[in-house]
Amino acid sequence: MQQWLPLLVSLPIIAGLLWSGWWTNKRFSNLDELPGHYGLNGEATYMAPRRVMAWALPVLYSIFLLVLALAVLLVPAEHQDGSALPGVVFAGIAFGAAQCLVIWLHGRWARKQRP
Repeated sequence: MQQWLPLLVSLPIIAGLLWSGWWTNKRFSNLDELPGHYGLNGEATYMAPRRVMAWALPVLYSIFLLVLALAVLLVPAEHQDGSALPGVVFAGIAFGAAQCLVIWLHGRWARKQRP
């Protein structure tokens, strides 16, 4: 059971990340495009279709987190130095925080687009 714990912990985080993609797509449904990149000054430098930008990062973050959690199952316990759970939890928090930052940047950008 101890070896499965990182995978079990990552599943709700993955669900939350995928939900954020759905919510972002719905929240900005009035726009055809969303910024795909922001410069250091916070201005959009690249635009992409809304659905692509709403789902790209949550899906990538979910894949990375799932691979990390599955690696714990594939690597024999004698080759693991301690528990992998803190690393999975930290990665999940970091991916969630990065997704929140992107959603905030999208919202800030969208408010500037209003006439």
